[in-house]
Amino acid sequence: LLLTAGVYAQDWNETMKLVPTDRQESDWFGYRIDSNGEYAVIGAPFEDHDELGENYMHDAGSAYVFYNNNGTWEQVQKLVASDRNADAEYGISVSISENYMIIGAYYSHSTAGRAYIYKKNGSIWEEIKVLQPSDWTGADCFGKSVRITEEYAIVGAYGNDLDENGQNYVGGAGALFIFKNNLDTWHEIQKITAPDRGTDDWFGYSSVISGDYIFVGVPFEDHDENGSNYLYNSGSLYAY
Repeated sequence: LLLTAGVYAQDWNETMKLVPTDRQESDWFGYRIDSNGEYAVIGAPFEDHDELGENYMHDAGSAYVFYNNNGTWEQVQKLVASDRNADAEYGISVSISENYMIIGAYYSHSTAGRAYIYKKNGSIWEEIKVLQPSDWTGADCFGKSVRITEEYAIVGAYGNDLDENGQNYVGGAGALFIFKNNLDTWHEIQKITAPDRGTDDWFGYSSVISGDYIFVGVPFEDHDENGSNYLYNSGSLYAY
């Protein structure tokens, strides 16, 4: 009779539970989160008030920044879009690198969507750029997924209907836009779409960038890696 046991070098222990200072019902604080170890950003896409807790706008959304003070996480800032509008759901996606932060609002401007880039200035995060794609139109849902590094930002627009050349309409095929940081001026440098794009695939619904690689999630795509063997909404992932 042999007995085996797992030995773990470290356990994970809860140190804090975080809630915003102005918590309200149905804000969905924590819907999206990211951290660089020093700061954490938490999206609350159904929050209704500005950074001062005033000026009600239904589901305009917000994001909260917490600072790691020797293991104690303290709320230091509440962020809202500079052009906040009702039902924008700002905070539906968030990402943070060392000095930059990006927050998506995929229903902003009648579901066309926008994304907002912030830079750390001392202990304050300041909005420095509002992103929208070169072929920005209604129902693109630009901003549903966002990721940022010091050099690049990627933004998914799962409702986008056009290919990388702005042609060949396929409803809801989706796209991903890549922006490059040039001295804090972020420029769109590439649009990516799937080579086998199909109607309502939702390419760009999720995305991540790591080093030299980008991965794009397509939850409603129907085919295998060879473009065959149809399975309804089986989903796929594209690597770049």
